[in-house]
Amino acid sequence: MPSPRVDTVRRRTGPVDETTLKTPLKQTSDSESTRPSNSTPNLLSEGNGAAAGDAKPVYINPALRLRQSALPIEWRPAILSSYFYALSCFFYLIPWIFWRNPAELRVRQPCLAHLAFAFPTSLNGVGQIAERIVFSLVGCAQNLDPYHVYPGPASDILYVDFATLLPWYWPVQVFLAFFSDYVTICIPSWSHLIDVFTACWGNFIICFVAFAEYLCPAKRFGWLALIVTAYFAFVMSRKRRRQANPDVDSYIRWHTLWHTVGPFWLSLLGWYTMWHAPVREQKPEETYPNLVLSCVLPLIMAVTVVWVTSPSKGLKLTER
Repeated sequence: MPSPRVDTVRRRTGPVDETTLKTPLKQTSDSESTRPSNSTPNLLSEGNGAAAGDAKPVYINPALRLRQSALPIEWRPAILSSYFYALSCFFYLIPWIFWRNPAELRVRQPCLAHLAFAFPTSLNGVGQIAERIVFSLVGCAQNLDPYHVYPGPASDILYVDFATLLPWYWPVQVFLAFFSDYVTICIPSWSHLIDVFTACWGNFIICFVAFAEYLCPAKRFGWLALIVTAYFAFVMSRKRRRQANPDVDSYIRWHTLWHTVGPFWLSLLGWYTMWHAPVREQKPEETYPNLVLSCVLPLIMAVTVVWVTSPSKGLKLTER
């Protein structure tokens, strides 16, 4: 007579082999039952070799997301073997030959004096900075010319204009491009975040100068050609790593162009603007820094780029 257990199994699943029911079940301890399977990827791990108990969920670790590379770790050997890609990072030194004299920059490219960072030298300077930000916002909301919406200089504000900072920008960008796009490529590093901010700052200057009202047709064509060709290469490199079948070789080619096309046009424009173009008479209000254009807009651009380019899925954040 079958046991009640066999009869119950037979009614639920049909005929069964009674010998299998006599095999004792394997006892598992509590630690084994809660241990994750080796086949399941650790989506919450910060890096290789991290213990399961030390893993942190991505959604409560924003620092990991911000310093994460957007490229898969499998691409690292191919990128490191491309020496021309590494050399392309140093092309940002070429524009420094032409865009390195702050005094000449203020005369020949006056909008660079219109952009500046402001530092209060006293408590009264804090109020003056706030007053100028509000004044500029109101002028921008009224669609006024940005050169005519600023109340002028202030005695308690220290201005550091972009003409002063631009000569230092080129060597800094060379170091960040090489360190972020080559040395620490595909692995977590704060250089990725810093590189995004500095690149956005430089791109903002390019766009601001390209649409300045006083450019002659030749320089206007050069700046617009720079924007179209350089950003086309950048968009294509992003497309190659985000498409259904990412292609590391195509990404290397397009990102190398992104590193070289921009400096080429900047060098050509600097050669003409700083050495050959006639000097234009400045308006006094063009030397008044606009804090909204100088700080707020580049910051918004940088935060937007960080948010858009950061990996959003846990699988892309794991074990790099």
